[in-house]
Amino acid sequence: MPRNLRNDNIVLTSAIHMFMKFGDIRLAESLFQSIKKKDVYTFGVLMNGYNMNGLSMKCFQILEEMIGENVSPNEIIWSIVIGACSQVRMLSRSQHTIDHIPSEILNKKSIQNSLIRMWVRM
Repeated sequence: MPRNLRNDNIVLTSAIHMFMKFGDIRLAESLFQSIKKKDVYTFGVLMNGYNMNGLSMKCFQILEEMIGENVSPNEIIWSIVIGACSQVRMLSRSQHTIDHIPSEILNKKSIQNSLIRMWVRM
């Protein structure tokens, strides 16, 4: 990758998405780790990639890392995490996740629909 693009979060986030779509998780993770200032989109594309590749448990680790770096999860991130809960089908993990969703996000229709889909799959 050309030097001038190595610090461009938009390009790096797009590359992570591409590698996840191709199933090259190792390279996607390597790119993710190389990003100095991660944002909600960077975290989201990695988490979504884990869901696409059957590694949904890793989404919970990334969520913790995200919060640890003071990046606030938005509605899309919570939807991705609910999707991860749906795939891992762990009741305790799902309930723990729901308990941490802020009420202003929990009241959104898209989140409520995601939760309904999650509980149906349990």
